[in-house]
Amino acid sequence: MTNNAWVRWLLVSTAGVALAVLQAGCKKDESNPVTPGAGLATFNFTTAGQVFNISGSGASNAKLTGGTLPYSITAPPNASVATASLSNDTLTVTPVAAGTTAITITDSNPANKDDPPRVVTIVITISAGAYGFGIVTASSTAGNLSISGSGVWPPGGGPSVLAVYDTVSNALVFLAYRQVSGPHYDVILGGIALPSGLTTGNFLVGDAAYLAVGYDVDTSHVDTTAYIGETGHIAITSVNGSNVQGSFSGTATKGSGQPITMTSTFNVSVVRGRSPIMIEGINTTPQYGSGTMTTNSSAGPLSFAGQGVWPPGAGPSVVAVYDTIAHELVVLGYQRVSGPHYNFELVAVSLPSGVTAGTYPVTTTTGFQVGYNADTSSSNNSYESVSGNIIIGSVNAGTASGSFSGQASLGGGTPIQFAGTFSVTYARGISPIGIGTAARPGLKPRLHRRMISGLRPMIHLH
Repeated sequence: MTNNAWVRWLLVSTAGVALAVLQAGCKKDESNPVTPGAGLATFNFTTAGQVFNISGSGASNAKLTGGTLPYSITAPPNASVATASLSNDTLTVTPVAAGTTAITITDSNPANKDDPPRVVTIVITISAGAYGFGIVTASSTAGNLSISGSGVWPPGGGPSVLAVYDTVSNALVFLAYRQVSGPHYDVILGGIALPSGLTTGNFLVGDAAYLAVGYDVDTSHVDTTAYIGETGHIAITSVNGSNVQGSFSGTATKGSGQPITMTSTFNVSVVRGRSPIMIEGINTTPQYGSGTMTTNSSAGPLSFAGQGVWPPGAGPSVVAVYDTIAHELVVLGYQRVSGPHYNFELVAVSLPSGVTAGTYPVTTTTGFQVGYNADTSSSNNSYESVSGNIIIGSVNAGTASGSFSGQASLGGGTPIQFAGTFSVTYARGISPIGIGTAARPGLKPRLHRRMISGLRPMIHLH
């Protein structure tokens, strides 16, 4: 994550994007293939070995020749791959999922009344394209969305539905979007961690699953106008080849507003490869920085050095993340004493304009916390800052160093003086820990929402 710049999902370039997408579907019969293009595909009752190749979603039409009207479908295609209908001499095929099937059509009145009716069998191959296709819906008191189409990336005007099983992170990611005007889009974004592959099941939002719904979201700048799934499950109810169907039911919250009830459905044809869309914690491997930390007080000295590891192990470890949602630098050094008991040192600095050098007074959102053999399964057993300053003295290309000094109290007792230092290489993303009035977790993770914030901090290209 530290080697990838967060980019706006709309204003991106595909330069350097390496995708190894396996095109779903079977090998076509090369004897007489027809692919819809600028002209209308044509199939003849007197020609054998005809193939109708269709890529992506949307109905495709073809003309039937060499027979006598009216025509009838005597053997329909496999409904899990495609559906078909006839109107006079026009055949309409609508993809359902990537795959191969066939349709048999019979005419009614041959030229020679003593001959049997003419029959033509057409092989239909549906490929999912580079990014899949499908239909995704969302419904809430904020509005109803229904978006269908083929996956297009980088985003155009839409409507478009991307559906990729990320073979590196083993996660399903789907994105439905359509342009409202300019940089404003309707968006439905979902992700499910699936380490065992595409399979049915119920997946808890905030743990193995993620959902965001944006109504007329302005993607040109960071905002908080998307609804983020907060409770509930995403259910995968059907997996049939490349076709995956499911739904979401739960609550979603926009910014700091009140939760609303949200439902969503998806019926997508999935390709396999590397997703161009990254969802923090679903198909990214979190990075937690590294560095050194020290502290000293009348309660004793502490020193930590190492790579950031989360959830906490035995240590020693130094976690360093600039949280792109809360806009704060979080640095945590820890080492296990025994069981849930840890020595630790936590520094958090509110930095709305990014990591910059300066002196930052202790407030409810900037401060430090120190634990000596602290039981992290409970609270009020570590020193929490009540006054002082955190100084960031040097910032250079993802590194920061500084110091802190001030007073901290244990469980509201008499404050004692602390002084400490830190020198870290920090990651960018979503920190699993934090400090402030909303949560003073020590080594307990703060449950950040995976906020989409105008679709920017959550989505980036490789």
